[in-house]
Amino acid sequence: MGQSPGSLARALLGWTAAGGLPLAALVALTPPEGRAEEDGGQMTVTTRGTAVEPLVCPGPECLSVVAAPAVSSTLSQASTPTPSPESVASTAQKESADTPPSTFWNRSRLTGDWGGARTRLAENGASLRLYATGFYQGQWSGDPGSFSKNGQGNDFLTGGRIDALLDLDTSRMGLWRGGGFHLHLELEGGRLPGFRGGALWPVNTGAVLPLGSEEEVVASSLYYSQRWGGTSLLLGKINMIDLLANDPFFGGWGIDRFMNLAFVAPPDGVVPPVIMGGILSQQIGEVSLSAMVFDPADQTNNYWVEDLFESGANVSLSAQWNGKAWNRPSNLGLTYTFSTEKKVDLEQILLPPSLQDNSGVRNPNNLSLQFGHTLFPSKVRSGKGIGLYGKVAGTSGNPNPIGWSFVGGISGEGMFANRPYDSFGIGVYFYNWSKALEDTIDPFLPLDNEKGLEIYYSFAITPWFILTADLQIIDPARSNFATETVAALRGKITF
Repeated sequence: MGQSPGSLARALLGWTAAGGLPLAALVALTPPEGRAEEDGGQMTVTTRGTAVEPLVCPGPECLSVVAAPAVSSTLSQASTPTPSPESVASTAQKESADTPPSTFWNRSRLTGDWGGARTRLAENGASLRLYATGFYQGQWSGDPGSFSKNGQGNDFLTGGRIDALLDLDTSRMGLWRGGGFHLHLELEGGRLPGFRGGALWPVNTGAVLPLGSEEEVVASSLYYSQRWGGTSLLLGKINMIDLLANDPFFGGWGIDRFMNLAFVAPPDGVVPPVIMGGILSQQIGEVSLSAMVFDPADQTNNYWVEDLFESGANVSLSAQWNGKAWNRPSNLGLTYTFSTEKKVDLEQILLPPSLQDNSGVRNPNNLSLQFGHTLFPSKVRSGKGIGLYGKVAGTSGNPNPIGWSFVGGISGEGMFANRPYDSFGIGVYFYNWSKALEDTIDPFLPLDNEKGLEIYYSFAITPWFILTADLQIIDPARSNFATETVAALRGKITF
C-alpha cells in the first residue's frame, strides 16, 4: 500500500464519485497537514504539499446517504400519524383553511390570510407555504478540519435559505378525487459551512442541501400523488425529507427541530436526499405496508426521466404499526432497503479503477427498526407532547461504508400553557463504519466511530417567528481530531 498521501486522497475522492461517503467528508479525512482551498467554484485538495487536481462537487457525490422514511402509514414515525404521500399536501391545506388569529402577534403566518385570499385558495385546492431561515453558527472548540467553506475554519458565520412548498388538491379544484401535485423550491446561500472539524455528517443540514446548488433555485420535489381509499401512490421527483415534515423528532430540513443530518435524515448508505421513482402504500387497520422503487443516484438537479435505472434500481420495503401502548400513541416500524447497483469494493478503493475487480461485491443494503412513544401528551395542543424516539440500523457491510448506527432521543412541543409553540429536543447518535472501509484506509486515514449529542430549544417569539438555540458536541470519525463543540442560533419566519 505504499501510496503517497496525494495519491491516497486522489483514490478516496475517486471512490466518492462512484457513490461512497460524502466528498466533503472525505476531504476532511486528509492528513492533519492537509488543507482545502476554493478557486472559482473548484476545490483543490492539498496534502503534505502535494496538490490533487481540482474537482467540482457535482451533488450526489457529496452526499448520497439519507435515510428511507417509513411512508407506509398515515401516522408519523413517532407518536403522531406519519404523513402518507397525500397527507403531506392535506396538512398544509388544513393549516391554510384555519381561521387566522385576530392579531399580528398571534397569527401563524407573518403575512396573515391575505384578506381572506389564502383561505379561498385553500378551499379551491391551492396551498402555499413559504419559509425564510437564517443561521449563525460556529465552533467553540475542536479542530477546524481540513475542509471548511471558503477556508473559514471554525469561525462563526452566517447563512440562510428559503423554502417554498406548493400543493394542489385535484378534488378541491373540481377535477378528480384523491389526486395532488406537489412542488418544493429551495434556495440556499451564505458563507456557512455544513461540515465542521473531523465529523463526517454535516452539522448544518440546511447549509448542504440541496446538493451542489448553492445560491440556485432548485425544485427538490416535483411529484404527483393519488389515493384510493387506504391505498396511496406517489410518482415523480421526491425530496425524502419532505415526507418527514410532520414527524416530531426526525425531518425538519434543518430549519425545524435538529440541525445535524444524523437527526434530520439518518444516513443509511442506500437512499439519496432526492429520489426519482414511485412509492406505493397500503393501510390495513393499524398496520401500514409500503414499497419504494427509485433510481440509486441523487436526482436533485435532474428534471427528466431519461437514463433512469441505467445503473440499477433501489427497492425499499417497510411495515409499520401505529396504535397505543400504555394508553399513549406509539409506533414501531421495520424497513429493508437494497440496491441492484454495483458499487466499488471498499477493499479496492485505493487501487486504480483499471485494476479494481468488483465481480464478487454484494449490493448495498440497510435494515432498520424505528420506534416512537408519547410519554406526556400536551394539554394545550392536540397531537403534541413529549415523546421518546429512536432508530437502530445495520447493513451487511461492504460495499456500504456504514456498519450499524443508532439515532434517538426525546423531543417535545406544546409543553407549557403560556408558551404553546415552544419546542425542544435532545438527541444522540452513534455511527459505526464498515470493517472493510476501516481496514482499507486505516494505515493512512484512521477512522473511529462517530458519536454526537445535539440539544436545541425553539423559542416562539410569535407563532410565525421561531428563534432556536442549538448546541452540538461531536466525537468525530477522524480519530486524530479533537472533540468539537458547535453552537448556533437559527431564526425562521413563516410568511
